[in-house]
Amino acid sequence: MLTKKAIFKTSILIPASLCGIMVFWSIQALGEEWTETQNEVWNVIENLWDKLKQGDLDAIEAGG
Repeated sequence: MLTKKAIFKTSILIPASLCGIMVFWSIQALGEEWTETQNEVWNVIENLWDKLKQGDLDAIEAGG
C-alpha cells in the first residue's frame, strides 16, 4: 500500500513530466525551415512594416 507521501510524489511527477515533454517537443517545431509560401508572406509583412515606419501610408493603402 502506498503512503500519502508516495501518492503525492506520483501525482506531481507524472503531470510535471508530461508538461516537460510538451515544452521540449514544441521547441523542436520552431527549428523547422519555412516553406516558399511562408517566406513570401513574411517578406510582404516586412515590406509593409518598413513602409509604415517610413510613413508611406499611400503605399500601404494601395496594398503594397
